[in-house]
Amino acid sequence: MAKTINPSVPETVIISPIPLLSEQDSPKMVNTIGETARYCRMMNIGVSESTIRFLCKSGAIPCIRVGSKILLNWEIFMDYLKSGGSRSAPPVQQPTTGIHAIPEKLKV
Repeated sequence: MAKTINPSVPETVIISPIPLLSEQDSPKMVNTIGETARYCRMMNIGVSESTIRFLCKSGAIPCIRVGSKILLNWEIFMDYLKSGGSRSAPPVQQPTTGIHAIPEKLKV
């Protein structure tokens, strides 16, 4: 469907190119899961936020937890996707929680 922009030219068609990412819209080195999902949507990568969250929690891609946020490196994430979903390094061990016995050398 054509839009008429100028009344003297009856059928002017506007074709918008694929938007390029601006400097502020480009991914940073380390992003939250939500930011990473947003960049994936903008670049038509096709990975959802829930998939990224699953990959982080399963240890498939390395990430760090800072407070309540989970941060991941954009380049490592892209390398993971380019390699077909496989990593050469073993998964990162998640810290254990709960009550642990005090080692003997630390007891007073």
